[in-house]
Amino acid sequence: MRNKPAHWMTRGLCSLPAALSITVAQAADFSSDDTVLEEIVVTAQLREEILKDVPIAITVVSEEQLTQQNINDISQLAIVSPAFTSHPGNGGALQIRGIGTQSYARSAEGDVAMILDNVALSGGANPQDPATLFDVARVEVLEGPQGTLFGKNAAAGAINIVTNAPDPSGFAAKVHLDYDERNSGVAQAVVNVPVGLASAVRASGYVLDYGRIYRNEFTDEWNDNRSSGGRLRYLYAPDDRFKVNLIADYNRVDGSGYSWSTVNAPAGSFLANALAACGVRPGRENNRTCLDAPSTVDFTNYGGSAQVDYQFDNGLVLSSITAGRRNEFNNQFDTDSVAIFNIYNVNAARQTIDSFSQELRLTSPAGDKIEYVAGLYYFDLDQKAAGDQAGTFNTPDLINNGLTVGNSFELTGSSRSVAAFSQATIHLTERFAGIVGVRYTHDEVAANTRKFVTPGSIAAFADLQPIVASTEEDDISGKLGIQYIPNDDAMAYASVTRGYKGPAINDQAPDPTVPLVVDSEIPYNYEIGAKFAAFNRRMQLAVTAYYQDIQDYQVQLFDSNTARSYFGNAESIEVYGVSASAFGRLTPDFFISTGLNYNHGEFADGTFFGCGPTQTAEQGCLTVTRGTTTARVADVSGKRILGSPEWKFVSYAEYQKPLGGLQGFIQADAVWSDSVTYTAVLDPGNNYESYWMLGARIGLRSQDGNWSVALFGRNLLDERIPSSVFVTPIASFLGAAGAHSQYLSRDSFRRIGLALDYRF
Repeated sequence: MRNKPAHWMTRGLCSLPAALSITVAQAADFSSDDTVLEEIVVTAQLREEILKDVPIAITVVSEEQLTQQNINDISQLAIVSPAFTSHPGNGGALQIRGIGTQSYARSAEGDVAMILDNVALSGGANPQDPATLFDVARVEVLEGPQGTLFGKNAAAGAINIVTNAPDPSGFAAKVHLDYDERNSGVAQAVVNVPVGLASAVRASGYVLDYGRIYRNEFTDEWNDNRSSGGRLRYLYAPDDRFKVNLIADYNRVDGSGYSWSTVNAPAGSFLANALAACGVRPGRENNRTCLDAPSTVDFTNYGGSAQVDYQFDNGLVLSSITAGRRNEFNNQFDTDSVAIFNIYNVNAARQTIDSFSQELRLTSPAGDKIEYVAGLYYFDLDQKAAGDQAGTFNTPDLINNGLTVGNSFELTGSSRSVAAFSQATIHLTERFAGIVGVRYTHDEVAANTRKFVTPGSIAAFADLQPIVASTEEDDISGKLGIQYIPNDDAMAYASVTRGYKGPAINDQAPDPTVPLVVDSEIPYNYEIGAKFAAFNRRMQLAVTAYYQDIQDYQVQLFDSNTARSYFGNAESIEVYGVSASAFGRLTPDFFISTGLNYNHGEFADGTFFGCGPTQTAEQGCLTVTRGTTTARVADVSGKRILGSPEWKFVSYAEYQKPLGGLQGFIQADAVWSDSVTYTAVLDPGNNYESYWMLGARIGLRSQDGNWSVALFGRNLLDERIPSSVFVTPIASFLGAAGAHSQYLSRDSFRRIGLALDYRF
């Protein structure tokens, strides 16, 4: 157990550089004829507040913008937020300002919290819950540590998802349909039914077909993957003082053919020859595979929550939020990239996660001299997992005799967390306010991994020693700040935040010789900013300067003593950036939102990764001898952090014009990203160069907005943008050291289609 020192606010102050950032929310009422933007309400500090008054860098995405930019899942928020990136698969992560955990350790948490209707979702370092955004009122991307109010896995920020609440005032229904040339399509339906004068029920559902992404040349089939689910909400509000919200939801992602495609393979290698015989040509454009064993995915998550709010005579609101969720998945991948030969045909994983949370929260009335939120939080998670990995690994004796070697594991793990928190805004004068917040957290994490020979295999190919470890920790994190409001159109603030991400167990360690306990990650964030209206309130802007020093950063490292990669703690990373963005309605018919982000992050001295398979000494690969062990290791001191471009630009615009009794509209969006290094193996093959992603819509809608039809295009330049690039698994057994592969998504291809929206 490690107890953090009490002087948590003092570290790193003298190293604050002069860096500038501007981050602006992207949201508006596109149906308004007025050039003055309507006030945007957010709940980024667990109370309803006007966006421009909140001393946090926030990107807000409205329901309209989600629809108009064909955003269906969390990872696609990278289209609208310049500070957010996502790289699903291959141990990938959600990242804000370049900070995010890449790990296969099942007890590891992500750096970016996901909050769905006031409930913190579990999902580990590679979250898939919720899989799809549907019937959502807005999404708030909160930058910087948000742990004081949102908990231990908000070390880099939080994504706050607010779904549409039931409305007792009347019946309503709507339908959204879109379909494109790659057989990808979305169907969403919502119905709102009043139940008396004080309550209502809202039911929503969706089906999302991912369409053609990969084609297996061996079976002559395209992948067949889809997501589906629904949500049921009930609201009871007999008066202004008492409210009950009940929510239940279900999501499932399933299908076959999901895999990866080969980017390069050395000429004449076993891998290159096998792919050529199958008709597959490696390259950045390649979306063809050659697999003779199943590759399937089946992920299900469901749960429910009950929130009860009661307002006392003095205006205080007491809230109780009770939630339970269950995540299940059962995946199987043919991992050897080739057919006919069983090199590594079996790579299966099964897991269930059950979680329960209870939060009690007290919120003071808005407008008081001291506005505060205080609460207690409890979280309990249990998980069970199992996996099998087997093949011949291109061993002639095994191939000739139809035998395999294989490793299997069974894991049980648990995580318990208890916290008490409070944050207050103290209005010192009419113009000045102080901000103070503190959170105490007690965490307990345990994991037990049992390893054995896969049934049907003759032996194991890796260590079978069990991994058993546990840890607990007490932590105090918090926030200090000051806020200045010179007038109704401007606000400036400065803050220092000490965040916290809990410890983990290296439950997938290659053997017990590497560190099994991964220490907690501690970010220190220093930020100054301003938000203001311009051009007669037609535009809104925000300015933020930030510097982050993350101590004990959780990342995949390399131990030169044992020549093993492992999940552990880098001493630190430093992140700072420069960005600019703005949104507004320049005329009644023209809306624009744009943002440019510069984000620089680098590892501290003494950080080592494994070398890439073809990485040379000139490229930073060193050969180290420790006794009888010789290892190739890359010193990444001062190197860029993973998965984040240094420069990123996003923009969205809409022009509308009356056409008879209808309204025509043209919408366009653009993303430009600098090059990205995806994984913790530093060689050029793991990079993806800079790119543009362009999208557009043109269509007609009724003047009242009750229906619209549009022709849309996504990724109009048909850039084969991967969600991740990595060293091809078991490349050495395929005689292809230096081979790389990539994960592709729907957004990796040009898609032209039609969209229909109708409400009544």
